Amino acid sequence: MDDEPESRLLALPPELRNRIYEFVFAGGHAEVGHRSTKPHHAKYQPTSSGIIMACKQTNEEASDHFYFLTTFDFTSRFAAVSFLTTLPRRYAKLIVNIRYDAIAEYHASVGIDVYAPLSWMVESTQGWQFELVHRLEMARCPGPKTIEVSVKDWILSDAPKIWTTTPWQTFLEIYGGIPDNEKHWHWYDQFLVEKNQTFFERTHEDIYSCWDQWVSKFIDRTCLCVAKDEES
Repeated sequence: MDDEPESRLLALPPELRNRIYEFVFAGGHAEVGHRSTKPHHAKYQPTSSGIIMACKQTNEEASDHFYFLTTFDFTSRFAAVSFLTTLPRRYAKLIVNIRYDAIAEYHASVGIDVYAPLSWMVESTQGWQFELVHRLEMARCPGPKTIEVSVKDWILSDAPKIWTTTPWQTFLEIYGGIPDNEKHWHWYDQFLVEKNQTFFERTHEDIYSCWDQWVSKFIDRTCLCVAKDEES
């Protein structure tokens, strides 16, 4: 029997193969939904994961590039924690960016696309972002370097979804950029602007617990953490 033809990819020098892997995975996304909590259940865009499964050698060579260069998109906190804690730590440590679609999780929880004030969504999203970080820390997962979450002005039907690592800062930018005579904000938005922005003026030892305490007190939101401008 004739020998099988040698792979042209594997015939290249390792340096060139690494460049090819980087080109293939750069800018890619992997979507992990509510029910897709295992690494092999993720939906990859673009469909570039085939090179990992081509053979044992390409799997070993390309996997590190895949996890390092891919942005992983999650539609629930449960899916994110399950996925990241299921991965071997070698790969979990390589993941740099994840995106958590808080709007999608809200839709899934209420079942329909109903109105929710931007301020309420941002306050909840900020807490969910902190909770996600907290859960990963409790699971001793290395965790990603950045966590982007989705924010949207629900009052304007055609408002785009915004991805941000700092939901509260994004809300302040949106809120401050709208002329007063064009604002459709509930009085609660102004309350949040005045109260919650001071939360980020402090240095928190446990930001998840502090945020939970902060939002649970409707009038006198506070924690005992020191203001940044008072630190020595």
